[in-house]
Amino acid sequence: MPQRDSLRPLGRFLLLTFGLSWSAWFLGQSLGLPQTLQTLAVTLGPALAAWWTPVNGRRVTPDWRWRPDASLTLVLALPLTTAATALGFGGALPWSAWPSLLSLYLMQLATVALWEELGWRHWLQRYLQGRYPLALAIGATALCWLCWHGPKLWLLGRDGAVLVVLILASAVLLGLLWRRCDGALWPVVLLHGALNAPLNWVERYGGLALEALVAGWWRVALGYAGLALLAALIWRRRQGERRAGGVSRGPTAP
Repeated sequence: MPQRDSLRPLGRFLLLTFGLSWSAWFLGQSLGLPQTLQTLAVTLGPALAAWWTPVNGRRVTPDWRWRPDASLTLVLALPLTTAATALGFGGALPWSAWPSLLSLYLMQLATVALWEELGWRHWLQRYLQGRYPLALAIGATALCWLCWHGPKLWLLGRDGAVLVVLILASAVLLGLLWRRCDGALWPVVLLHGALNAPLNWVERYGGLALEALVAGWWRVALGYAGLALLAALIWRRRQGERRAGGVSRGPTAP
């Protein structure tokens, strides 16, 4: 069992994350703020919580280095997630849609993915992974991330069931990628944005709701098999590095 003192940073992080984000959401709703501003205010919660929650007297520093893993994710992630989403809705994304999709992708990176990953993977999964098995660390992070989306799920009602599945599946993909990339931040930020952007495009421009994915779940699985290929390529490159230069140290626990 972990010592009580070791749970204090965890409790502080979760309290700050939920308190800041949910307060921002309710305030934004009551004031009728623009959606982009509301989103940014909410997603800053995990990042600020990570900054304000030192472990053992020091802040956890992100790994900002751009690695080959990030380049591979940048090239492959968005086309693969777009293909998976298009298949799930039973159609194909026309070439004319790509400028607006890329614009949404950049917006997702700037207003959502970066700030959430600074909290959820960079702080929470790192903290848990240093104290528990990997599966438990990823699973606990996924459940906390799901609960953090509570206000949005509440608004969606029954339609939120599809979003629950998407959040949990995304959390597993992001958690495994973060671990495989030894705690590097950019690959998970890029994948997070790539997971969000196609769904955001379909909802905004395609006139379809998330529940339409239910009927095409098997087609989504085909597209996400491509994401497994991305993970396999990264795994293979990492294995080559280990053979050439020794075992990777992995993410350092705070």
